[in-house]
Amino acid sequence: KNRGELHTLDVETGAMSYVNEMTARAIKWPNEVASIPRQQYVMNHSTNSSSTSASSSGQQLEDALLVTDGFLVPGTDKGGLYVVQNPTNSVTERRVCLTGVMNLQGDIINGESDWFYHRAVWMDMTGDGRQSILAARAKLPLLKGNSQDDNGTLGKGQLVWLERPLPHSFDERTGTPLDVD
Repeated sequence: KNRGELHTLDVETGAMSYVNEMTARAIKWPNEVASIPRQQYVMNHSTNSSSTSASSSGQQLEDALLVTDGFLVPGTDKGGLYVVQNPTNSVTERRVCLTGVMNLQGDIINGESDWFYHRAVWMDMTGDGRQSILAARAKLPLLKGNSQDDNGTLGKGQLVWLERPLPHSFDERTGTPLDVD
């Protein structure tokens, strides 16, 4: 089928669940699945500003997964980097492609295509307490005789950094980070 397979296993009960059909169709060749660390923000009410903090020990996790996708085989080479929020919840599960905008069929319509993503890790790249994503991606030209592109290059590989942005604002009563006012 033209879809990937992502399953979850509850280690206490042995129950296995699946992501919903829309997510499975979009993520065709999952390589690695990682938990997403919960970002802790400390609100300074006197200045209405914030700072971030991250603890390496006992770090809390979001109810979300980071999935690297794609492979060098034609048909699976257009991968992406996805966040799957509330995985296996048939009502609230949601998938977001961090590496381009997708249409309803799961095709990337805005962003660089033909990249496949091998691995992604969370790390604080700037020392500001925000966990950003560091990901390895690659692309190969379509198989044309010697598999070289027009410049004679066999393929490309990149290490990309996706900085986690600061929230737009915070709810003054709860200190909850907000995407918009």
